[in-house]
Amino acid sequence: LDAYLSRSGAVDLQTIPWDRVPRHPVPPEALRALRYMQDIESHTIMYLRALLETRAVDDPEVATFLACWVYEETFHGIALARFVRAAGGAIELRARSRRTFGQRIEERLTAWLARTWPDFVAVHMAWGAINELTTLTGYRRLAALVDHPVLHELLDRIVLDESRHFYFYFKQAERRLARPKTARITRAVIERSW
Repeated sequence: LDAYLSRSGAVDLQTIPWDRVPRHPVPPEALRALRYMQDIESHTIMYLRALLETRAVDDPEVATFLACWVYEETFHGIALARFVRAAGGAIELRARSRRTFGQRIEERLTAWLARTWPDFVAVHMAWGAINELTTLTGYRRLAALVDHPVLHELLDRIVLDESRHFYFYFKQAERRLARPKTARITRAVIERSW
C-alpha cells in the first residue's frame, strides 16, 4: 500500500499540449469510445457508494486505496472530457444520483450479502481487478487504433494509473481467494451477478 500511496495523485493535465489536439483528426468512432470511457471514469463515484455499504471500508488498506482510487478515476474522467471537447466533441453529463429500481435492489442485495458473508470483500477485489484490466486494455487498444500524439500521451498517463489500480485489486483478490471455498463462492457470485 505504501508504494501505491507514494505514486497516487491526479493525472497531470498541466503538461498535456491541449492546443495540439485539434491539429490531428479523431475518428467519430474514437470520440464515441472516449465519451463512453469518460462516462465510466466519472461514474466511479457511484461504484464507491456501493462499496461503502460493504465490509470493504472495515479493511484499512482497502479503505485507503479506495479514497485514492476514486480521486484518480475522477481525474481520468476530467482529462477525457477535456480531450473530447478539445477534439470538437461534446460531453453529455448525466445525473449520478438517479438510480433505477433494479440498481437499488442490486445495491441492497450486495449490502446484505456483504453483511452476511465475512469474505465478501474478495468479490469486490476480484471484480475490481477485472474492471481495471478491461479498462487499461481498452485504453491501450484505443491508442493502437487512433493515430493521435496527444491522445497517446494522455492515455499513456491514464494507463499507468489503471495498471496500479489493477495491481492493487489483483493482489488483494489473490490473497483473499487463496481459500478454496471463498474462491468458489466469489466465482459463482461474479458469474451470476455480473
